[in-house]
Amino acid sequence: LRGRSVRLDIIAYDKQGKIYNIEVQRKDAGALPKRARYNSSMMDANITRPGEGLENLPETYVIFITENDYFQSALPLYHIDRTVRELSAPFQDEAHIIYVNGQYRGEDPIGSVMHDFFCADPKSMNNAILANEVAKYKDTDKGVSSMCRIMEELTNESREEGRLANLLENVKKFMARGMSFDEVADTLELSKEDREFVLSNL
Repeated sequence: LRGRSVRLDIIAYDKQGKIYNIEVQRKDAGALPKRARYNSSMMDANITRPGEGLENLPETYVIFITENDYFQSALPLYHIDRTVRELSAPFQDEAHIIYVNGQYRGEDPIGSVMHDFFCADPKSMNNAILANEVAKYKDTDKGVSSMCRIMEELTNESREEGRLANLLENVKKFMARGMSFDEVADTLELSKEDREFVLSNL
C-alpha cells in the first residue's frame, strides 16, 4: 500500500479478517509515534470504499520491529491502544499499535525470535526454518542476487528516511525563528508530499 511519501512494507491478513502492517525500523527516526499513527490511518483509507459503512472496518495492527529499544524500558513488547481517559477504559476502535523491542534477548519465544531476526549467521539461529531460508540467500547465486536487490532497496529507503528526517528538522528550525509553516514550505519549495509529511510529524 502506498500513500503520500510513505510505503507500508508488509501487509498481512489473518483468517478473522484482521489486517497487520509490519515494518522493521533500524533507526528511531523511522519509528516515531506519528509515523505509526499515519500508517494506521493509511491502512483504513486503503481498505474503505466510497459510501461503505465504517462499522465494517476491520481490526488493524501496526507493528514496528525496532532495532533499538525505542521506549528504553527493557520490555519485549509495547502495546498502544486508545483509551477514554476519564473512564480509564478502552476506546475499542480496534486500531492497535505494537512496538517490538529488537534488543530484547529474554529466555522466551520473543527473545529467541529477536535473536534470530538480527543474527547474520544462520548457524547461530534458533529456528531451523528461518536459518535454512537465510542460508539460501547467503549460499546460492540466486539468493545472493536477491539479497543484493533487497539491500539496494533498503539503502534507497534509508536514504529517503534520512532525507525526510533532515527536512523535518530544518523546517522546525525555521519555524522556531518565527516563520510560519507555509513560509518555510514556499521558501524550500517543498513538494505536496513533503509538505504533508512534515505537517503530519510536527
